[in-house]
Amino acid sequence: MLINKKYLPLFKALSVEAAKHGLSAWLVGGCVRDAYLGIPTKDIDITVLENPNPLVNFCVKKYKAQAQKFDAFGTWRVQFKNGLKIDFVTARRETYPKSAMLPLVAPGTIKEDLFRRDFTANAWAVSLSQKDFGAGFDPYGAQKAVDGKYIKILHAQSFKDDPTRMFRAVRFAGRFNWKIEKETSRLLTEASARRYPELLSRARLRAELVKILQEKRADKIFKLMKFYNLEKFFAPSLLLVPAAQKASSTNARLGVLAARAGGKFLESLELPRKDFLEIDSALEILKTKLSPLKKLTKTQTEIIKLSAPRLPPAAAKPAFLTGGEIAARGFKNAQISAAQNILRALQYAGKIKTKFSAQKKLSELKNGL
Repeated sequence: MLINKKYLPLFKALSVEAAKHGLSAWLVGGCVRDAYLGIPTKDIDITVLENPNPLVNFCVKKYKAQAQKFDAFGTWRVQFKNGLKIDFVTARRETYPKSAMLPLVAPGTIKEDLFRRDFTANAWAVSLSQKDFGAGFDPYGAQKAVDGKYIKILHAQSFKDDPTRMFRAVRFAGRFNWKIEKETSRLLTEASARRYPELLSRARLRAELVKILQEKRADKIFKLMKFYNLEKFFAPSLLLVPAAQKASSTNARLGVLAARAGGKFLESLELPRKDFLEIDSALEILKTKLSPLKKLTKTQTEIIKLSAPRLPPAAAKPAFLTGGEIAARGFKNAQISAAQNILRALQYAGKIKTKFSAQKKLSELKNGL
């Protein structure tokens, strides 16, 4: 079965709507692969040979979905209330003026649209036309690749055109436990040696790392990255330590990696400011060995506990005494921060375990500061 049965009524409704407007629409890519494998998904890609706007408008009116346009060429993302997401794209062909540059696009056929995909397993389409609804179109051997459980690029320049495909190759291989086809493996090794990923912006490179960290089998993917020497494009000898694999969020995994990688790894990712500050604040606690001044987020707590599992329970809890409480006991100016840092260090090390013991230690410090 090449169509997810769960969404069959929706696809049939779209088929009827497409016929009303003389449109040729196709399910394409990963959603076809996953339907064939029986894997549930909420991400659907539909390619339309003409203007997809009528189908987008139909979803908005009939299903009260939310639509967002992404580019002038006709890419729409439609979000349904049940969590389903459909990307409507105008069929196109792509050319890459230079390696790692975003492609130039022009209207194309469904075959040309499939040729721009990353791997043969994803170059699969299913017709939504009423005359042949559900019929598969497989010009590049998608079913053969899925049945054979291998990753294969569509042409020899694929990794050079778009180096992000290098990371997607190991990500899909790790996710499905597939092998990388022999010639593709050779070209991947060659592309790594030629350092094509260095042509990518840090934002695009970071996006690939984030996608890898979101995978359940990130450990296997990191082993493949190591095999193809891809981890060097993020940080020297970057490894997914078991502690990072246990983290419950992507930011927590990034934080554990950053604690291990050190240096400028976190800064080099160019994360959104909010994410950077959350992770960096946790790393600062590990670096200074001082308990935090305020309550940590769940992500920050995870980073600290997974990076330093032998720390005492109170290490990641807010300092027992605030600056105001210390000042109330007669400390002034620089004495306040000095006393608080001493108490925070002792709390981090497990030598102060309660607020009472912190108060007692503060009394001992009174004459020494």
